[in-house]
Amino acid sequence: MANLGRFIFFLMSESNVFVWNAHGPNMRARREVIREFLMQERVSVACLVETKLDVLPQAMASELFGMSFDYVLLPSFGASGGIVLAWNRDIWTTSSQTVRQFSVQATLQSEAIPSATPAPWSLAVVYGPVDESLKQTFC
Repeated sequence: MANLGRFIFFLMSESNVFVWNAHGPNMRARREVIREFLMQERVSVACLVETKLDVLPQAMASELFGMSFDYVLLPSFGASGGIVLAWNRDIWTTSSQTVRQFSVQATLQSEAIPSATPAPWSLAVVYGPVDESLKQTFC
């Protein structure tokens, strides 16, 4: 694991998981930086928090992740929050996806990492509320 500024990058066998507080990928320049990094590091699972997106149009998802990624979205609350969990479908299949008020969870299984029976694993991406009135519910 390496901490590189505002994002965390995990190396897992032959697959890379990327977690970044994106501060809203609604600007084209920010999407290009994210996409360039994902391609350069061969990221197969990307977790973006604080997306500030209430919807993620397919065109924007393709700009961010490329055509080979599927994703699940937790919409933002007004101008803050939001989570996108995306995975490269050439490498991963997902057997379940759960979107809750402050988190997104998916169970992933590798299709590309050689082994007799690759074990599925779950990833939960959590982003806490900024609003003080929601912090008790979050905890």
